[in-house]
Amino acid sequence: LDKYKIACELNLVEGSMTVRTTRKTSDPYVILKARDLIKLLARSIPAPQALKVLNDDYHCDIIKIGGLVRNKERFVKRRQRLIGPDGATLKALEL
Repeated sequence: LDKYKIACELNLVEGSMTVRTTRKTSDPYVILKARDLIKLLARSIPAPQALKVLNDDYHCDIIKIGGLVRNKERFVKRRQRLIGPDGATLKALEL
């Protein structure tokens, strides 16, 4: 994050991570990208892939499908349909 002039603080007691801009930050939108980076890291996305979100060419979106279905079986079927056989769809979306 030093490359983007973003300050990062990890609080192990609270289990939180804070990012903020510094005086040297040139791109104000990078703070929103850093927030997305933390969300991806919290969801166990590998760090090299998560760091791609800081580039202007990449964007992340987390789709929550838990509230769409009340039946657990139907939820599992739909999640598997989204992920695809052997995670093929998921791998294609990850780039």
